[in-house]
Amino acid sequence: YLYYTNCGDILQLAAAAELYARDWRYHKDERVWITRFPGMEPQIKTASYEKGTYYYFDPQGWRKVAKEFYVEYDKLEEKPTAQALQQQQAQQQTQQVA
Repeated sequence: YLYYTNCGDILQLAAAAELYARDWRYHKDERVWITRFPGMEPQIKTASYEKGTYYYFDPQGWRKVAKEFYVEYDKLEEKPTAQALQQQQAQQQTQQVA
C-alpha cells in the first residue's frame, strides 16, 4: 500500500526495501512487482534469466495474479540501499525548506 500511495517519497523507498526483503522484485520493463510462485522452481534458470510461474501485484485490482514470466535479471530493480533512502530523505528536506 505504502509503495503505491507515496510516489517519490522516502516511504516509497522504505516500502520497496521491505518488499525486497520479502522476496519481491520490481520488474523495470513490466513496471510490476513480482515474486516466485510458492513451491515452484523456475522451469529454466541460467546466469542471466529464468522462466517460470510468478505472482505479480496488480495495483488496479489490488491483488496478486499468477503468470508465467521470462525474467531477465538485468531487468529487475536493485535492492534499495540505505544510501538511497538517506539521499531521498535529504532531498525531501531540501524541498520543504525551499
